[in-house]
Amino acid sequence: MTSDRHLALMDLMREIEQPSAVYRRSVRLAASTATDTPANSRAIDSGKQALDDIEQAVRRWTAEHPEHPEKPLPAGFRRDTVIAVKCAVCEYEYDEDESYTVHFDSVKQATDAVRDAGWTALSDGRVLCQNDDPEHQALLDALMPPEPVTQTPGQIALDGSVHTGPVCDEMNHNSVGSEIFCQLASGHHADHDDDNGTTWPRED
Repeated sequence: MTSDRHLALMDLMREIEQPSAVYRRSVRLAASTATDTPANSRAIDSGKQALDDIEQAVRRWTAEHPEHPEKPLPAGFRRDTVIAVKCAVCEYEYDEDESYTVHFDSVKQATDAVRDAGWTALSDGRVLCQNDDPEHQALLDALMPPEPVTQTPGQIALDGSVHTGPVCDEMNHNSVGSEIFCQLASGHHADHDDDNGTTWPRED
C-alpha cells in the first residue's frame, strides 16, 4: 500500500468515526427499548441513517481511490455500485417477484423495501426473511430487548438503588475490549456498574 493510499484510508476512518459512534449507540438504545415504541423506532431510524452515511462515505472513497484503475467503458455503458439484501440466517436473497435479484442504491432504501415486503429489520441492522423456522426465531429472540421493568421515580429497586431518571451511561471496556456502559442512575456516587458483573471506579 502506498503512503498516499494509507493517508487516504486514515481520512476515511476519521470521516466515519462519528456515524459509527451514532450507530453503536442506536443499537444499544434499540436493544434496551420495547419493540414498536417511539424510542425504539427512533433508535432504529437513527442507526439506519448512520449506516447509510458510512456506506456513502465508503462508496465515495472507493470511487475516488481505486486500487486498480479500470479501463474506460465503451460509449453507452456505465458502471454502478448497487446493494442486494440477504437474510441474516438462511442467506435467501431478496427478489421481489422470485425472478431476479433486486438492487438498491442505499442500505436505508433496501431495509425499507424488505420491511414493506414482510421481512424483519433487526436492531443491529441485519434483516430476517419471512421464514419462521427455529433458526430464524432463535436469532430474533436473541436480539429482542429485555422486558421493561415498571418502576416509579424514587421507588427503591430490588438491589436497593433508587432510580429517578436516566442512567449514567459512562463508557469503559471489559476484559476483551468490548465497550460497556454504566447502568446506575445518573449522578450516582458508587463505582460504575454495567449491571453484568463489571465495575470500575468513578473519576470525579
